[in-house]
Amino acid sequence: MPHEILSRNYLFQPRVEKLNIIADANLTEALLAEMKPTEEPDSEFAKGKVTREPMVHNFRHDVECVWWIMLWTPTGRVDHDLAKNFSNAVFQTTLTLSPIRHHAFNSGYTESKKDLEDVLPPSLSRFAQWMVLMRRDLVNHYE
Repeated sequence: MPHEILSRNYLFQPRVEKLNIIADANLTEALLAEMKPTEEPDSEFAKGKVTREPMVHNFRHDVECVWWIMLWTPTGRVDHDLAKNFSNAVFQTTLTLSPIRHHAFNSGYTESKKDLEDVLPPSLSRFAQWMVLMRRDLVNHYE
């Protein structure tokens, strides 16, 4: 799941383009209603105690999902203890953003400051270099 979706926060402030919808007030109202987040009635957000912009899913989140799958494959599916340990720490069954997952995407290293190349078997070291470049591009394009 993408970093922004798990953390419910943008990595960078999104650029908002104003829509010029003048002709149809009902359409404008419908669009604004769609943009409101669907929260449980008794949540802090619904009670007005938390004010934040709704997280809007975009194509970058889909591209990031592909990156996470590409990261999981050589870490979770190889017979290498360091890679498996890394995979187990990063890919947890949770809907919250763990610190190690945050570091893996934002900083490109594990919580113990090891590079991806250090946790993969030597035969996959070139793959680690490509993953680092892809991660940098993804993070840079979120800006």
